[in-house]
Amino acid sequence: MLFRTPRLRPSFDGDFDSLPRGSLQTLGAFERPRVLLCERDRYLFLCDVPEDLVGGDKDRHGSSKSEILFVELESDFRTVRTFWWIASNTWTFRPAKICWGVGNMGSAYLNSWRLLVDGTEKRFKMQVHRILGWTFLCPPDLSDWRWSEDFEFDQLDRDHTNNNLDNLKARDKREHRSLSGQFGGRPLSADLHHADDDDR
Repeated sequence: MLFRTPRLRPSFDGDFDSLPRGSLQTLGAFERPRVLLCERDRYLFLCDVPEDLVGGDKDRHGSSKSEILFVELESDFRTVRTFWWIASNTWTFRPAKICWGVGNMGSAYLNSWRLLVDGTEKRFKMQVHRILGWTFLCPPDLSDWRWSEDFEFDQLDRDHTNNNLDNLKARDKREHRSLSGQFGGRPLSADLHHADDDDR
């Protein structure tokens, strides 16, 4: 589905670091993301991404574009409407294409580029549920652990296609992997169907 490109309010001065912090209080006491208010009362939330992320695309010379990732939610503030890359120098918008992995364990992801310590760039599949988790559902005690390999975000119903905010929870990596192995990666709905069959 295509959405009309957001338009920045004239009052925006280009300083993304000075954006006010929004709060989705009904989700709980989590770290608050910065929010960019656009015309027609559209809210774009600044995504929490790895510090070495450059952007989502390359220019015609083969260099990664300097872009900043935002997410726009539906009116329920629970589900994603679309992600937007914003060029850090021209403030122009372009939609970020959501891709999907293969199989039952295939998660949604965005293609992006990271800058390595040796100065080279590496393609990075940035998982949607991790972006949303660290952006909206980061507990205060994990604020220094953002994008650490020690913590992951669990899809509570075990459906890897369900990235609703109320379906995500931060877990220790070992705990998360243990739960995934226990249930075999099957969606909870699959277990319910099997239970119905057993009752017949």
